[in-house]
Amino acid sequence: MSENATTTAQCPYGSHNVSTNMLYLHVAQCRRKFLKRHPNIEFMHCPYNPSHLIPVSEQNFHDEHCNTKKIIQKRVENQPKLLEI
Repeated sequence: MSENATTTAQCPYGSHNVSTNMLYLHVAQCRRKFLKRHPNIEFMHCPYNPSHLIPVSEQNFHDEHCNTKKIIQKRVENQPKLLEI
């Protein structure tokens, strides 16, 4: 990938793509607009970080992009393995 190329992801609130550098800011803005139109949204905590409070409708999107999940997965992959002697 070239230096000027940016990766994008689809916004969970619409069929538009956003640079991953601005993803969380963009999603927060779209979420505010969405919640104004739909005030009875159900929320849940992220299974990887309870401080992440997300709409249930965003669960799959958040699961794919959660930085805490990525950190946990790296730690699990890099744990030392026990050797049987």
